[in-house]
Amino acid sequence: MLGSLAKAGDADQETWLRLSGCDTGPVTNLGGWLATIVARVCRNLLYARQSRREESLDVSVPEPIADRVGRVTTI
Repeated sequence: MLGSLAKAGDADQETWLRLSGCDTGPVTNLGGWLATIVARVCRNLLYARQSRREESLDVSVPEPIADRVGRVTTI
């Protein structure tokens, strides 16, 4: 739903924080409650992404190049 494992981990952590900070005693269906909270956290992350217009950083790390002597350099 979020497009990356890192964002899914963020949503999972946010849900866990909400669970640990709430009194879940009156909750009769904990699985349904967690599914609702995860969906809302994911939705909020997607809305935040649209408002900030995050762009993918296709950063390329140069591959090391070994010369004939065996020294490793980078470009």
